[in-house]
Amino acid sequence: MGLPQPVITRQMVLSELIKAGINQEIAEDLAYRYYKNELTHKDIEYLKENFDIKLEKVQASLKFEIEKVDAGLSSDIEKVETNLKADIEKLDAGLRAEIKASYTELDNKIDNVENNLNNKIENVRTELKADIRDLDNKIEKIEAGLKSDIASVSNEVALVRKDMDLVRKDMEINKMELNSQLIKITSKLESSFKLHYWMFGTVITLFVGIFLTLIFK
Repeated sequence: MGLPQPVITRQMVLSELIKAGINQEIAEDLAYRYYKNELTHKDIEYLKENFDIKLEKVQASLKFEIEKVDAGLSSDIEKVETNLKADIEKLDAGLRAEIKASYTELDNKIDNVENNLNNKIENVRTELKADIRDLDNKIEKIEAGLKSDIASVSNEVALVRKDMDLVRKDMEINKMELNSQLIKITSKLESSFKLHYWMFGTVITLFVGIFLTLIFK
């Protein structure tokens, strides 16, 4: 089922004709005849000419407005571009200044850190040198003490050796004296044994003689 066709009234036609710039009386006459379906070819040509004139005016007006708007937009765009360029340049200058300041601040911080590090390294070197000197002094003292101790021990060893030599000599002398005494004692014992043997032999002989005498008496 098709859509219902819109109803075009006389008043609607009249209103459109007046909007198109047609005279009130002519527009009423044309609207009446259009409503009655009595428009002639001449009426249609008249309407066409009026509409063409109106269209040209509208086109000219639109073109003027478009050109005006275009000019305004171009001007606004140029202003915006100029302002944007100025803002960009200002921002770029600000960023460059901030970056330069940041670089300067960073360089200063790096220099400070480097100086502090160099100072600390120098302090450590000084402390190490002092510690090394102290250690050298201690080592020298220890070496001197060891040398003194070694010399003292060497002297003591020399004295001990000397004492041992004296003891050895004394032992040799004592040994010689003991050997001499042993020889003398041995000689005396031998003499005493010989005497004792002789006396014992004599006693036995006498005893045997007496015993024999008693037996053969």
